[in-house]
Amino acid sequence: MSLHIRIEHYEHICQTTRMALKQAAFGHPEAVYTDIVVPPECEGLRADVFLTRHVDYASRARITEAIKRGDLSLVDRALKPSTRLQPTDIIRFWRLPPDRPSDLQPAPTVIYADEYVVAINKPAHLATHPARHYYYRTVTHWAKMKAEQSGYRAHPCHRLDRETTGIMILAHNKDRERAIKKAFMDNRVQKTYLAIVVGHLQHAQTITHPLRLQGEDGLVNIKMITDHQNGLPALTKVEPLHYDQQSEQTLVVCHPKTGRQHQIRAHLSQIGFPILGDKLYCHGEDFFDRFSRGVVSTMELNRLESPHHMLHAACLSLPSELCDQPILKAPLPESWPYWALAHQDLF
Repeated sequence: MSLHIRIEHYEHICQTTRMALKQAAFGHPEAVYTDIVVPPECEGLRADVFLTRHVDYASRARITEAIKRGDLSLVDRALKPSTRLQPTDIIRFWRLPPDRPSDLQPAPTVIYADEYVVAINKPAHLATHPARHYYYRTVTHWAKMKAEQSGYRAHPCHRLDRETTGIMILAHNKDRERAIKKAFMDNRVQKTYLAIVVGHLQHAQTITHPLRLQGEDGLVNIKMITDHQNGLPALTKVEPLHYDQQSEQTLVVCHPKTGRQHQIRAHLSQIGFPILGDKLYCHGEDFFDRFSRGVVSTMELNRLESPHHMLHAACLSLPSELCDQPILKAPLPESWPYWALAHQDLF
């Protein structure tokens, strides 16, 4: 992706994001909706509190306005800001699309398919599920389009961060989807990632920092931080593959043995080797916050060495009863530096 395209895309997202909860959508002919399922751990939360946490950068006042005009509603009963939520409650979020159908470019590439599963190579800047910034530019919308063409619906079984590239698994039916999700939860899926880190990582390391969401303890709620008292166990094995002296960057292979949010990104940053292009864990909370709010200057964007963070889900192995292909591999995107592309087969 060129810098010009990257800046144009960024400015479009910033513009549409500012309008996300300001425009009335319910009843509009172009409105779309996303269903938000309340997880068990959020039982008893007020609706406005839950939604403020779930919808990025939405204040309780704006959430209240959206509920009053019908843009946020429960599918089976009336919703008020003070409504106490129950597990599996479904909140329907109506909005005008923040992006365009044409934004689904480049689309994922299918690298394997059988009657039960589809494996894709996800490009950067493609979200897994609809969010505040994205509706059409998502894996779920791509899968919906494919279903309209083939008649076979595919459901994502896990997620990758929007800027992360590489293998994602989708299932053709709910039973296989549940089975694969359980395999991920039980750590029965072997995952291998490639990353470019800033600096010279010379030796293999096993990182065991327990992680938790920063929440209100910092500027960026979604940041994962080390917490030896309240954090969840997390383990990542990291091994250097090649050091590029000219750029002073290292290609590394990562084996996450647990599946915490942002685990590889947070762990590499915590040992002093952040992933190249990582706006949160490399460039810091202040930059990430301003980038998310659309107030980063073009000059600052020009200083980024990469249009997205350099993390790629390169290899994945499902249990044999869930997939006939024992090992699935996705090549690096061509946007990666030539020296990294030349050494991607070393792991």
